[in-house]
Amino acid sequence: GWQLMRSGFKDVPKIEDWLEKHLSKGQVVAIDPAVHPASFALSLRQCLEDKSVVFKCLAENPVDAVWGNDRPSFPAGPA
Repeated sequence: GWQLMRSGFKDVPKIEDWLEKHLSKGQVVAIDPAVHPASFALSLRQCLEDKSVVFKCLAENPVDAVWGNDRPSFPAGPA
């Protein structure tokens, strides 16, 4: 299952810390580089490589593939 954790909130670990704690050697973490700053990707890659976890940047976001043609339109009004 999924658990939503809001970065920056009390008792919410940094992504790097959570991944370090829960992943083992040889496991893979992949991100969509279009939605993450390069500085984050570089930092995460170094953190994971230090633990022998494989880091990959995806060519396509898998969430977009799941949505397919059923993705709702973006809101037209101001946020």
